[in-house]
This record gives sequence, C-alpha cells and structure tokens, in this order.
Amino acid sequence: MRNYKVQPGDCLATIASEFGFSDYHQIYDHPSNADFKKKRPNPFVIKAGDELAIPDKPTPTTYQCETGKEHVFTLARPETRISIYVRDGHRPLANRDYIFTVGNVQSHGRTDAAGFVSQAVPAWATRAELYFPNGDISFDVRIGALDPLIEVSGLQQRLENLGFASDDWSGFVLDDDGAIGSATTEALRRFQLENQLEPTGEIDEDTVARLRKLHDRGAAT
Repeated sequence: MRNYKVQPGDCLATIASEFGFSDYHQIYDHPSNADFKKKRPNPFVIKAGDELAIPDKPTPTTYQCETGKEHVFTLARPETRISIYVRDGHRPLANRDYIFTVGNVQSHGRTDAAGFVSQAVPAWATRAELYFPNGDISFDVRIGALDPLIEVSGLQQRLENLGFASDDWSGFVLDDDGAIGSATTEALRRFQLENQLEPTGEIDEDTVARLRKLHDRGAAT
C-alpha cells in the first residue's frame, strides 16, 4: 500500500493504468479510499492535490503451457469513456460527422440531436482532438482536466467551457489564482442573467444546479 497525490491531468483511469490495474474500481472502491470516495462521489471528476491509497498490485496470473505448441493470450486494454456536448453558440452541433483522434488512432462518429459525443478512450489518454470537417471546427480535449464543481477552479472551468470567457466578452478572462475575483464574479453575473437567475455574481444553490444541468448533465461532481 502506498499513498499517491493526484497530479494535474490525472483521472482514476490513468492512475489505475499507471499502477498496473485493469479497472479503476480496484483503487476507488478499496476500503482505504472510503473518505476519498465520499469526497469525490463522481470518480471521473477529481482534483490535483487529492490523496489516494494505492493498493498492492494484484498477483500476476500464472499459466502452464505445453512446449512445442502455439498459444494465444488476449490482453484486455483498459478503457474509459468520455462524453461531450458540443454547441455552436446557443445551438447544439447536432447530427454532425466528427473525427475523434487520440494519439495516432482516429475514430469516426456523428453527434446526436443534442450535440452529444460519446467516445471510448484508452485509460492512459490525457489529450484528444475532436474535429468537425463540415465547418472546419476543432476542439483540443484535455481528458481528466476538469475539477469538481464544488471547487472554485471547477466552477471557473465550467463557465469557460460554456463560453463565458470567450472573445465574445471583450477579451474577458477568468481569474487564475483559484479565488473568486472580479472576472469570476462578472462571469457568474452573465451566466445568471442568461439563465433567468438573480444576477448576484455569487455562488448559490440555484446557480450551481443550473451549471450542473447545462455542463455535467446532472452528474454528481
């Protein structure tokens, strides 16, 4: 058993892969991580600085093989899944062909009517490219980089992903010090106004619930 501090860009799938586990549940569900599991109810959204207990590696399976014959072993490659909702302004990028690239492997797919993309990715992957040939639109996808919504950094990331830190807001940028400053307050006000909430510029239950619905689709974060 050893302790591990989550690094930027980590997710449980990449951590499990790094330490030789085929399934992140072998770490996440371990009794030593009960407090972590309570703190992070969504195993796919964790934060740099979180601490995990890494169990001892499973005992390797031993096989006895007859000499002089050919034997085939199939190795299961750990995978995880990434889900993305893509919008063009206020409209979903619906029913559009896309190319999803991880490393040198490309996958082809099509968004649904809500602009939804769902792709299996290798457990080790930390970056991908989502490209829409019709329109020449490309997104750099950082896998595992999203912080929990209960963290200030996670709130800021979601506001940015939803377009409240884009050029549409006159060069508006989010605070980079992890604090609620004037830029984050203004982003919150704009988000609240657009979603018929009281524009206080403060974090409240209604604002968090609306962010979760729009960005995380109700996931526990």
